Amino acid sequence: MKPTFTQQIIQDLERRAAAVGISVRELCARANSAPSTFSRWKHNRVSPLLITVDRMHVILTELEEAKAKQQADSQEQAST
Repeated sequence: MKPTFTQQIIQDLERRAAAVGISVRELCARANSAPSTFSRWKHNRVSPLLITVDRMHVILTELEEAKAKQQADSQEQAST
């Protein structure tokens, strides 16, 4: 069965958080959202609010950019 749009959002947030090395709990804290809220989204008890998902997206984008810069700097230092 194909995941719903909400399930896709949840999976994307979880995947991206793991990729930058933070837990969903930490992502929620940074977004001023309770981890229980995320759990309710995941278990289809409530629908995510766009503003909260957007906050999480912005946080993850900033962390991804910082990680990419750090990796680029490390590679540059290694090649010199």
